[in-house]
Amino acid sequence: MLYSADPFYSWIGLDSDLMYAAHRAAGGMTSVYRQIGIGCERLFRAVIMDTAGYTDPKFATWSYTTKTQSGKTKKLSLDGRLELDEIKNQTVLTN
Repeated sequence: MLYSADPFYSWIGLDSDLMYAAHRAAGGMTSVYRQIGIGCERLFRAVIMDTAGYTDPKFATWSYTTKTQSGKTKKLSLDGRLELDEIKNQTVLTN
């Protein structure tokens, strides 16, 4: 199987033939991938928080709301950000 050689897929159990059989039968993999993406985004922000020494999560996040062409509102956000004035770990700024 193509994904069995990928350490990440193997580590989280997505290298299983049964998982792909279930995906083909019901299309449920999209939810699994969405949750993996959310988890990776949260982990990335936690790394930013820890590395920069932030005490408030708002310094590692950023988003804005805009209107689509159809007039609906949508929220766009970054996976993470650095608020330079709030970095407590000075080695982050010098490296």
